[in-house]
Amino acid sequence: MTVIAATTPTSNQVVVTPLPDFRLGDYEPLPVGLKRLTLGEMENAASGFFDGEEAFGLAVHEARRSSKRIRAVLRLIRYELGDQIFKFEDRWMRDTAKLVSPVRDAAALVESVDVLDRIYGHLLVDGALAGTRQRLDVRRGRLEMRVMEDPAIVVTVVEKLEKAHGRYANWPVDPSAKHIYGVGIRDSFEAIGPGLTHTYRRGRREMVSAYTETLDASKFHEWRKSVKYLRHQMELLTPIWPEVVVGMAVTLERIGELLGQDHDLAMLLQKLDADAALGFADSSSRSGSSCLRRGAGLTHRSLRRLLGVARSGQHRSSRGRRGLNRRTTGGQRVTGTRHSGNPECSHRVGDRKQSHTDGFQ
Repeated sequence: MTVIAATTPTSNQVVVTPLPDFRLGDYEPLPVGLKRLTLGEMENAASGFFDGEEAFGLAVHEARRSSKRIRAVLRLIRYELGDQIFKFEDRWMRDTAKLVSPVRDAAALVESVDVLDRIYGHLLVDGALAGTRQRLDVRRGRLEMRVMEDPAIVVTVVEKLEKAHGRYANWPVDPSAKHIYGVGIRDSFEAIGPGLTHTYRRGRREMVSAYTETLDASKFHEWRKSVKYLRHQMELLTPIWPEVVVGMAVTLERIGELLGQDHDLAMLLQKLDADAALGFADSSSRSGSSCLRRGAGLTHRSLRRLLGVARSGQHRSSRGRRGLNRRTTGGQRVTGTRHSGNPECSHRVGDRKQSHTDGFQ
């Protein structure tokens, strides 16, 4: 395992973290690397469903994660692919993952009760959460078994992944073939810059919308999606400048975790309100529901603190962002010569000197 010391843009702290597996290789041309990564994610997603019943929950989790990574790549090169191809492939991966989403959603409800118990268990009467957790876990097991025993679902997921794999495998890696095949990805920052900027700006808009719409859980969920896409894009681009880009990915991962916790708590509250049989015991219903709402409030406060630090640190990290842009606009390729933390050793990426600071403002 390769680890790296990276500085997060939200503070002066240095974190030591493994380099992400989902990344371009050193000196790897952009078209070749993106094709390798997307095909690998499809293979990983499909293979998990052949590991037996005990590993089915993990297979669902891996398939959903792979789908998000592939959709992040599609967003990165959406303007190279063209609107028609992008929308078709994005819907294809979305609909594939949606077939097994109920399994993961049911597991997330159980995990949300565990989060509440860890934070507020000492304040509640004995058994206040245990019964609810048991009932939700039984529901999760039954739902998982029903999906496993339905041959149409798993077979359809695997078939859709195989069909997508066949299409992606035929993508020409030579950008000069675009006028013939209709698909061609340039080996320069111009191929990914517009898509990266689009993902970032959409996330910013969704963040503002989430905090101006009376803290609507659905708004926070939409913001979470963009955060995940941007995180995977940062992971993919790690070789550009590992010491900085990994720090960005770590910060985005933390924001995504908080948004995910908020979404899961909101879904748990909604589920318990809709189905009294799953809810808290009568003697603890008020305290249990109160903990759910307090948990959501704690998540929002944590997000505000994290974003507040990021906001106050914008001026402090502007030099780092300008450095990243220099490393993505000065040479021939998106992946180039690596350096060992020396800011004077720039990566050479792209083929024209143009500022892309917009995407990181």
